[in-house]
Parts: sequence; C-alpha cells; structure tokens
Amino acid sequence: MLVTSAVRYTGHRCERIVLWEGPPLRHLQPVDSLPSGLALFEGVDPCDREQVLDCLGASYVTYDEGDVVAEAARTAGPVAYLTEGRVYGCVYDEEGNRSILHVFVPGQALSYGGAFGFNTLVDMTAVARCGCRLLVFDLAVPSSPHLRRCVDIIRANLAQTVAAFGADLAATLGIRSRRTARGKVLAYLEHEARRQGSSSVVVPLTRQELADYLSIDRATLSRELRTLADEGHFEVDRNHFDLHLKPKDGRHASK
Repeated sequence: MLVTSAVRYTGHRCERIVLWEGPPLRHLQPVDSLPSGLALFEGVDPCDREQVLDCLGASYVTYDEGDVVAEAARTAGPVAYLTEGRVYGCVYDEEGNRSILHVFVPGQALSYGGAFGFNTLVDMTAVARCGCRLLVFDLAVPSSPHLRRCVDIIRANLAQTVAAFGADLAATLGIRSRRTARGKVLAYLEHEARRQGSSSVVVPLTRQELADYLSIDRATLSRELRTLADEGHFEVDRNHFDLHLKPKDGRHASK
C-alpha cells in the first residue's frame, strides 16, 4: 500500500509529517476512469488493460494540493505512477526547511515497487503541487503467459521512466553543484532554455519554489535576479525570461 499523510504541507516548510499505510479511501477513483494513451501501457492491447490492472491489484488515487503523497525512502512498496497533476520530490532539514529535488509530471513514476532492485532513486517526500492522480499497483507475475507478456511490456515502459528520471536528476545535480547563487540561477535558466527549445523561457516555479529548487534563500534569489537583469543577461516579466545568451566559453554559467 502507498504511504500517505494525515497532515498538510503549507508554504515552503513542513513542521510535521505523520505517515500511515494505504491511500485515503475518500480519494479512490474507478480504475476504468484512467486516461487513455498512457505511455505506461504503450504496446499493451487496450482490450487487455482492464484485466492486467485487475491482476496487478491497481488502485487509482486522487490527492489534493498540499497532500503528502508518499514517503519514497521505503525499500518496498507499490509502483506509484503519476497520470495527472504535478508532484514535488522534497527533502527537509532538521528545522523543516524544504529543498525541491525533482518536479514529477504525468508519465513519471514516484516509486518503482522494487521492480529494478530498488523502490526509488532518491530518498524524498512527495508532495502534491496541485490536485493530482496516481495509478498505484504491484508488479506481480501473473500465471497466465499472455498477461505475463503484458506485464513485461509495462515493466519495460517503466524502465524508460527510470532512465528519464536519472537524466533529470543529473541535470539538477549539475545546476545545484554551482558554487554561487549567481551560477545556479544562470545554469538553471540555460537548462530551461535548452529544455524548452527557446531563449524565451517560462519558469514553471514560483520564486519560493525556485529558491527551494536551487537550495538558496528567496532574498538571495531576488537579489541575484535583479543584478543579472541589470547586467543584461535577461529581461524578466514575472515568470517569463527573455535570455540574452552568450556563446559558451566555460565560464558564463559558473561565475
């Protein structure tokens, strides 16, 4: 069963987290209400999907903004696959201050049910950024050869999400490894420009969330943004940045 929370997350701090086993029953949804075309089931005959989900004991769970969805440090548990909404993978220090390690989007898994010898790549607490839905299931091995082939396809599709998650974490590590707040901000904006394929970037985070992602305080972030804008690195209007990118010389993003 998925580990869920009785308390809610507010702001950028988490004062207390109380966890127990099992999804909130009030939020259980019919499995047949799953969106069609999920990448997880690519290669599985749509006619087989209902039977496969039943075989895997699947549940479809809705969470509200601020809910603690899962404590991902567990070594065993189900697969938790995000189908709608956004979830932040967070860690908290001893004073309850948050750092955002990853932003989960639909098509990514929060945990892998030990399918690849581990349950998650990183120990983190998953918090719903907005209303979201997760498909939760155990990767059991069916007795039917046909259903076993279907589960093998799902496992292979899940492996692709692991690879993508690893690449995202490597990018985050590269950004946060910069020694200065200035370097982190520039590295993040350049990464978003590459990801979005444009020098006109929409940052999908609030200022506080961006500070938590870069692991700096909000006042420092605001100061660096003003300084960099004054120096002509970009023009900014709220979360919209028009970057004036310089040729890469190995120094631009790390000053």
